[in-house]
Amino acid sequence: QALGKVAHFELPTGPLDQVLLTISRQGAVPISFEQRLLHGLKSAPVSGDLTASEAIDQALRGTGLHRVQSDIGLSVQADAPSDSTTPQLKTVTVTGQKVEQPKIIAGALGSASELNTPFSTRQVSSAEIEERQIKALGKVFSEDTSVVSNGDTFSLNAYSISVRGLPLDDGGSYKINGLPIYMTTVELPLEAFDSVQLLKGASGFMYGFGAPGGVINFVTKKPTDETTLSVDAGMRSNGVYSEHVDTGGRVGADDTFGYRLNAVHEEGETYSHSNVHRDSASLSLDARITPDLTWTADTLYQERRINGGIQDFDLSSYTGDKLPKPISGRTDLSAFDDTFFQSRIWLAATGLHWNVTPDWSASVDYSHFSDKRVYAAEWMSLLDKAGNFRDNLNVGHSIAIYDQVQAMAQGSFSTGPIDHKAVFGVSWQGLTRRSSLNYLSADIGGNNLYDTPDRLTYDGSFDYSTYRTAYIDQRAVFASDTLDLTHGWSLLAGLRLTDYTQDTYGKSGSRTSTYHETPLTPTVALMYKPRPDTTFYASYVEALESGGTAGITYKNANEVLDPIKSKQYEVGVKTDRKNWGGSAAVFRIERGAEYGNSQNYYVQ
Repeated sequence: QALGKVAHFELPTGPLDQVLLTISRQGAVPISFEQRLLHGLKSAPVSGDLTASEAIDQALRGTGLHRVQSDIGLSVQADAPSDSTTPQLKTVTVTGQKVEQPKIIAGALGSASELNTPFSTRQVSSAEIEERQIKALGKVFSEDTSVVSNGDTFSLNAYSISVRGLPLDDGGSYKINGLPIYMTTVELPLEAFDSVQLLKGASGFMYGFGAPGGVINFVTKKPTDETTLSVDAGMRSNGVYSEHVDTGGRVGADDTFGYRLNAVHEEGETYSHSNVHRDSASLSLDARITPDLTWTADTLYQERRINGGIQDFDLSSYTGDKLPKPISGRTDLSAFDDTFFQSRIWLAATGLHWNVTPDWSASVDYSHFSDKRVYAAEWMSLLDKAGNFRDNLNVGHSIAIYDQVQAMAQGSFSTGPIDHKAVFGVSWQGLTRRSSLNYLSADIGGNNLYDTPDRLTYDGSFDYSTYRTAYIDQRAVFASDTLDLTHGWSLLAGLRLTDYTQDTYGKSGSRTSTYHETPLTPTVALMYKPRPDTTFYASYVEALESGGTAGITYKNANEVLDPIKSKQYEVGVKTDRKNWGGSAAVFRIERGAEYGNSQNYYVQ
């Protein structure tokens, strides 16, 4: 039974004797060998859901050794020389394996394949991003009908995505390697990521607070076992030029230390008559402290500035029952000479990952993310069918600083005939938000869609100083268990208990309100696999998201509202065949509403 047991292996090239010992522990199978036969030999990489025999075969590729199986276990021996006087060529063995996509990182559920995740998911690999020449998040999921981009890459709304008709949450719906970031106005450098993953729908149990539309997780490129270097350059739009370097490898005794560096420069004129200048660099490191203990670190920096261009059209003052005639997307409607927006982001993350036993692993991770943005931008208020509009100049400055620590253990065990995959963890998140002390919103004049715009000016002063508007503290404990029942059925149950505190502050620096709650967010799902490549599922999950902030036109301007609770019910199917795959889901989401009331207060 042990010889036929399947386990998941992710073992890079290393000393052959150490790799075989790791396979023995993870596969729970004794492996014997003579140390002298293995001296100085390196293993081939081992990857996938494999039996111990299959894992050994992968490790021995190209070593001149082979596996022998007996009633008591497995052994490794040298290929026997031929006794025949007739010359014989050496045996050439060609092996292949299915290249699997990265597993979906699902927060408190740990990591799992898409087929074993009872929610709608989608991921786009770096190879597809490169093949489709994608430069913007709004294009990554453009082939998925449930995803809508709310802005374009050269506007303040570059980051804004709606899933299932619901906009994602700036502070809760975007992650890097499963750890939270704050996403307002940011267009992350896709060149730095190995894949972009989308978990659709409510995710309160998996990640804590976040909008019920879903979660987008960016997975950074990791160190490569072989030394690699690629350089590319290109041009797009009216004349936006970019250069990109990607290099990785391993150094040190026994290839202990790994690195992966990506650097990007981009600048030029966009199709909308703005100009972009972007510099970005990311570095991923790891150290194999022991065969079972790995240290990781990720850093990411980007500074991006867009000069010129306009933002959005507002229809709140529009009169008439039809919209004006369309205009060319290349029409330059900018009337103020000094519009711009600039964002600067920095991520630093580190962690320890330990394979405690063949069946259990533990990890602890810390991340720090800061996002600073300053802008002077034009928003247009369209008035009538003739194309008349008012030009509104907005000047602001905002900062977000996000820290998280998370410790998690996951593994498998059995109780009689039922197998379990369990995840346990604790986490802490702290988010500080700062906004403009004197945010400017000024009507600087009017123009028409079909005329060359008159140049407009603003005679006042700009104030880019900020004050702390809110601090959000989350402390959580979570656990889940997936029970492998009989005949292809499995049951998932999970709970997250969050101690949530939200403090808001006035311009004087004094605290104006405090919200504290300890919500319990459950999830439960039933899955059925009629065959290994197909999963039917039904799931229920709850979500909690931070309350909105009242805009400057409301009487309670800048007030941060209480968190909102959502519920989601979903039934779906997904399949991954040899030459095709697909998924379908039916869902219902119940979500609290926020709106401006008749007294001009922004309320829930």
